[in-house]
Amino acid sequence: MKHHLVVPVLLLAAFAAQAQIYKWTDAQGHVHYSDQLPAEARSKDIAPARVRIAPSAGASSLPPATDPGVEVIPTHIEPYPVRGITLDDLGVSMRQRAPRDGGEPVWGKTQWRLNWTYTFDTGVGCRVSEVHVKVSATLQMPDWLDRDRAPPDLQSRWSAFYQALMVHEEGHRDNGVRAGNDFMRRIGALGGAADCPTLSANIAALGQQLTTEYQSVDDAYDRTTRHGATQGAVLQ
Repeated sequence: MKHHLVVPVLLLAAFAAQAQIYKWTDAQGHVHYSDQLPAEARSKDIAPARVRIAPSAGASSLPPATDPGVEVIPTHIEPYPVRGITLDDLGVSMRQRAPRDGGEPVWGKTQWRLNWTYTFDTGVGCRVSEVHVKVSATLQMPDWLDRDRAPPDLQSRWSAFYQALMVHEEGHRDNGVRAGNDFMRRIGALGGAADCPTLSANIAALGQQLTTEYQSVDDAYDRTTRHGATQGAVLQ
């Protein structure tokens, strides 16, 4: 019997240099990630978990290595148009057209999704016999329509800004790939259940837990890196 589950995760804009992210488990057994340890975690032996940040030298089209069974779909770029031939006009257009994060404009935004299918082995109880995970990502990026009419210096500054922005967004896509890899490892350790409906519920709970954890990673990443200011994704 084959089951199919789609879990969407919305990840917001962020870039930067190496970030220190902490991981801990609370009294209820829930895993948390943050750029700062809360009071409840400071008294424990906490091992910091590092989040890999894409290198600042330039964007890479290659995602991190994947576990067997994880397929990375080619990234889709969704441009939003901006206009202007001066820095001020371009800034106004970007603030009007850019995607939003809590009502505030962000120059780029990434949405990645995990889509997985699995089959059951019902010989004794119910166990997962095969899993396939697909990771897809959509990157919202600015498309400067008046670039050819602008001064060469502004064009050059735009190129540096856009490259840094792409580095950031592909770094978030890489977080989605890591989530897919993590799901494969965790479902392998999940074991079986007395019946398939119970196992399906366990897998759904695993997906929700993983989604929550990686959203926390992303949020901490945003705060630590100040949404790209330390990466150079600033047009000025």
